[in-house]
Amino acid sequence: MESQHVLSQLTEQVATLTRHVAELQQQVSLFQNLLGTEKLEGSPAPLLHVRCASLSLCSPENPSQAQAVLAAGSAGPSFALSGTDGSTRVLIDVRQEQPRCVLYGGELKPAVELGAEAATGRGHIGVLEAGKPRTLMKASEAGGAVSVVHDDGRPRAMLFGSAAHGEVLALAADTPAMVKLSCDKSRGGGLVTVSANDAKPAVALSASAEGGAVMVLRKEGTVGCSMATMERVCGITVADLGQGQLHLLSDPSGPSIRLTDPEGKPRVSLHSTGQGAIISLDSQTNQPWLSLAAVQGQPALHLENGQGDRITLQTAPEGGGMLAFSNPPDKPQLLLLNAKSGPSVALRPQTDRGAAATLGCTREGGAVFICDSEGTRRCGLCATEDGSQLMLFNDLGIERVLLGSAQDGGALKLNWGGTMGVAALATQEGGAVVVNDANGRPRASLPPHDG
Repeated sequence: MESQHVLSQLTEQVATLTRHVAELQQQVSLFQNLLGTEKLEGSPAPLLHVRCASLSLCSPENPSQAQAVLAAGSAGPSFALSGTDGSTRVLIDVRQEQPRCVLYGGELKPAVELGAEAATGRGHIGVLEAGKPRTLMKASEAGGAVSVVHDDGRPRAMLFGSAAHGEVLALAADTPAMVKLSCDKSRGGGLVTVSANDAKPAVALSASAEGGAVMVLRKEGTVGCSMATMERVCGITVADLGQGQLHLLSDPSGPSIRLTDPEGKPRVSLHSTGQGAIISLDSQTNQPWLSLAAVQGQPALHLENGQGDRITLQTAPEGGGMLAFSNPPDKPQLLLLNAKSGPSVALRPQTDRGAAATLGCTREGGAVFICDSEGTRRCGLCATEDGSQLMLFNDLGIERVLLGSAQDGGALKLNWGGTMGVAALATQEGGAVVVNDANGRPRASLPPHDG
């Protein structure tokens, strides 16, 4: 009987062992499906492959607390890292072929997000404050962009770059006001634009191949004032609505201030040159009506009517002054001159031939001279210290007749060639007449000359 009992116990133990072996075989089969090894040539140890839907990493001090979870599913894989409080702090996943990495801050709000578009390969980085977007860096078809936004979702600043140029934008919170900084080689250089609350540009600062420019615009978009620097000219322009413009210019001829009409034609100009300064009032045909100039230290005033008539009043470097009436402007017709030798009046004076007629004043008195069309003297009338003279000249300007008075007497002299031919005198002794030959030797006299 005892042997039968022992045999029964052994049989039961064998059955139990058989079940345990079967269970172990099932577990080994399960682990064989989850774990696999692979021996690579040259590798000191085999590789271990784990196949599972979820893998958790737990704290050795608290095995029930998972600190990292690697999971797979139909939506895609994910990897989460948790803090000591069990809340997810880092999440890496792939959803609909789109990879993403999110860093979480306090209250489990996203703080940083990284992502990429599978189709285009373009990535983005977002920085958030308790889940609210603050900064976004993104690649687009045109280039790259960085945006700084606030709680309302509207950007406050943007940085954009493309193959052609880059831009920096500063935006207002609740209005379309904006400052734009850009650089484009095709447009000549950099550009800064400041827009008002109505989104219309108010100030533009630009650079080109010739220089820089600043423009201040009105609400309707027209230029109110501008400042520009080019290779040979620089200046400031102030424009009035429908009235004209004010220009402050500097060019190779010198600085100037110009007032123009709405069409840009000069009306008033102040110009400084190497020879002196000029102030002019211009007509609608750009012809100066009035100009005041200081040339070589001497002032001059010019009046014109646009029909060729000019009146000039000026001083001379050597002293004195001049008033001239001209037509055309470079052909004086009447000249009033005050020089050291005395005042004079000239009709149609010419720089190389004198004048058609002159009326002058010398230390002895007045003088009048009449000239032909070539400027050669033909007759003259002048006052002397004790009388006066009337002179007649030939076509060469040589004196031929002289009629003069001296105190209570008078004289008449007729010349031929270089000699005196006839002379008639009236003195206190009486009258006298002398006749000479061609060589100037006396031929006859009245009264007769004593041998």
